[in-house]
Amino acid sequence: MARRLLGGGDYPGLAELLAAYYDAAARGVPAPLAPDHLRRVTALYEELAANVRGAAERAAVQRPAPPEPAPSAPLAVLTGARGFFGRAIASELARRGYRVRGVSRSSDTEDPHVHEWLRLDLSRAAPPDAFAGAAVVVHAAAESAGGYDEHQRNTIDVTRNVLSAMAAAGVSRLVYVSSLSVLQPPRVPWEHQDERTPLAPPDARELGAYAWGKTEAERVVAAEARRLGIETRVLRPAALVDWRNPEVPGLVGRQLFGRWHLGLGHPSLAFAACEVGRAAAVAAWCAAEFDRAAPVVNLIDPDIPTRGRLLERFRRHGWRGRIVWMPIPVFALLVSGVRLAISLATVRRASRLAVWTILRPRRYDTRLAAIALEAAARASAATAPQLAPQVRP
Repeated sequence: MARRLLGGGDYPGLAELLAAYYDAAARGVPAPLAPDHLRRVTALYEELAANVRGAAERAAVQRPAPPEPAPSAPLAVLTGARGFFGRAIASELARRGYRVRGVSRSSDTEDPHVHEWLRLDLSRAAPPDAFAGAAVVVHAAAESAGGYDEHQRNTIDVTRNVLSAMAAAGVSRLVYVSSLSVLQPPRVPWEHQDERTPLAPPDARELGAYAWGKTEAERVVAAEARRLGIETRVLRPAALVDWRNPEVPGLVGRQLFGRWHLGLGHPSLAFAACEVGRAAAVAAWCAAEFDRAAPVVNLIDPDIPTRGRLLERFRRHGWRGRIVWMPIPVFALLVSGVRLAISLATVRRASRLAVWTILRPRRYDTRLAAIALEAAARASAATAPQLAPQVRP
């Protein structure tokens, strides 16, 4: 006990376990713990983290509970309802008068904006009953971490399963949450990308697992939705931020320790971001005003054009972080060097990762996004009951 008190709050055995993992990876032998065990622990951690985040948000923002929707209210099925973006979308859908059915691996019965929960692993199967009676489906479920196998299972396969289940249930309207990362890399530094910019090439794994998964999932939507009789509205959000809990996006920088962060680039470099509540309002607006919504929207806040402007907004909301900036080419070179060193040390060829292409700043035409954000902002709670019935089947 004395050693524990004097040594601080470390985790006995953690260093040894990590060393065993590195040793197993270097020797090409099985890990010290079975993958199924790690998946169960990860699922438990994710559920615990979601419960903690949800409780913290409810404590921080005391709002009156929304009224229970009328029995005749249209039904919106929301996949990924417990996620960061999904919770915000649920709030906006409920505000517009929808009865929200949330689909997730775990439920949050204390969320007042989700009126019915279905606990499902959509990567295995998506039962048509989960979507029965829906006026619209908002598909926001996706893998946010992990490697290519996880993104294949929880992003691409889930999307294909959702489309099949919607068709079987006779639901014909889908608001699909994609990502701005699906666009092909710019050919020249001054290129301005917009909704007509093509998707990244097929199987572009060099852009990272997340971008690859979202790109292939949007390709599935484009290829299969029309054949199944499903109309789509595709939203491609930029980096989503929460003013109540400012966190530096990964493409802007990484936390080093305490208040200090390593920034990528410099403050004047372009960066695309959008506040999560405003983005969720657009998703709900697309659901309610489906016929008026554009087929595809790159969802970017034009008032946050650069990294420096984003950090200024963070500071207005209480963020006290400090940034040490590093040129992106230098950071990309360091990452590539480390990957090469690990590859040589383990005598295993590393998968190609286009670090510079992933991190390089992009410029966007935000005119359509500005229209969508303004339209969503104009829609007030007083008009919500009149908006939602317009999209009944």
